[in-house]
Amino acid sequence: MLDRKEIKAEAKRDFKANYWKSVLVSVIYSLLVGGSASASGRSVSDSAANQAGTPNSISEMKAYFAQNPELLKAIIAGIIVVVLVVMLVGSLMRIFLINPLGMGCRSFFLSNTENPNTDIGELKKGFNPYKRNIFALFLKDLFVFLWSLLFIIPGIMKSYSYTLTPFILSEDPNISARDALKKSEEMMKGHRWEAFKLDFSFVGWIILSVFTLGLLYVFYVGPYMFQADSEFYKKVKALHA
Repeated sequence: MLDRKEIKAEAKRDFKANYWKSVLVSVIYSLLVGGSASASGRSVSDSAANQAGTPNSISEMKAYFAQNPELLKAIIAGIIVVVLVVMLVGSLMRIFLINPLGMGCRSFFLSNTENPNTDIGELKKGFNPYKRNIFALFLKDLFVFLWSLLFIIPGIMKSYSYTLTPFILSEDPNISARDALKKSEEMMKGHRWEAFKLDFSFVGWIILSVFTLGLLYVFYVGPYMFQADSEFYKKVKALHA
């Protein structure tokens, strides 16, 4: 049984020991993920607005499209194409940039558990070896998605089974993608519920962050959560040593 309070206390101590670099790493990742999602949302909404044409009221639009059915079909087809393109671009960004950067962030915070002078250059570990890392993290996302098709709960359980994969990859540059996933699954047996409770314990902090317009998340909650995940990995790893 892992001590959640001990994990969070150690996480708070370690990220504060290297505070500004921890904040910077968390901000870099958060900006990339948030910027990607925001851009995708704007692209779809802007396209829909531009395609809609000039009619202002619902009745006018109905009459307009009744007289121009081919235009309506073209607009719908255009929106579908834009949505598909945005989804494709978002997926490619996640596979080739966000996933390896996220792994680099975890590598930084994992190193931070022992070295308060860890440099942000640790982020580069997410991109080396690049092909193996993107393949492993792509498989992780794919397997979680496929399990989610069996309803939400199996997908959540599988996501926690694979949650240690980025840490395993960052510590062992020679392990294969499939072996990293398998090792994470084996290490997380009996610990998925503990990982869920650790994540859930930050819900209050996340809610408070909303009321500070995200500032609390940027300067405290984000790096705190990253560091807690690293401390959790170390505890589980020690049990399997």
